[in-house]
Amino acid sequence: MTRLGRLGRLRQSRIARRRTAWVLAAIGLGSLGGRGRAAEIPDAGTGRHGAAAEVRGKVEHWDLARIREEMKQRRGRPLVIHLWASWCGPCLEELPSIETFARKARSHGIGVVSLSLDTAANSDERVTHALAQLAPSLTSVVADFDDPAAFGALFTRSWEGSIPALFAFDSAGGLQRSVVESVPAAQLDRLLARLIHDAGPPRSADKTKPAPAPAPR
Repeated sequence: MTRLGRLGRLRQSRIARRRTAWVLAAIGLGSLGGRGRAAEIPDAGTGRHGAAAEVRGKVEHWDLARIREEMKQRRGRPLVIHLWASWCGPCLEELPSIETFARKARSHGIGVVSLSLDTAANSDERVTHALAQLAPSLTSVVADFDDPAAFGALFTRSWEGSIPALFAFDSAGGLQRSVVESVPAAQLDRLLARLIHDAGPPRSADKTKPAPAPAPR
């Protein structure tokens, strides 16, 4: 788990400084080679999906209103929000497991939306490269916001900003479970089973009984 710290000395614009203070500092990445060092993304050809993997479309930037609307439109089926960043070592290590989880979830009509918290000038390039190598079917979206408190409140007010993070919502839009750490595959499977139970059969499998024929006169 990467704890997000404050970088008050960065000389950036006021809005960029406020965002960076909350989401840009990767602290204590352990095996990644030192405190605060950005995680390295596998080179093409060495990743899980190889050099030919491509992410779905170009990177999109969603502001708070867009994220809120996406969550609203997806009500009626369970939804999982996944937060990560290309500079976060634990996030990159977890991406292949999230990829598998997302593929299984979507086959049951459960939505999975991945939001990157990258803020660097080359964030689109880094997000595209990371997803192509590790999780090409995840949504290639960067969360674009300048109010960290409002962003966190979209999911739960108890979240303090650590990533990777998962927020699972039931069909009514209520928070069912939040996990702020790297999630083992077995735990992801248990979460998926719970969401499938909540979801019921996919809409495509719903059958409508034909209307009865009118009684003869």
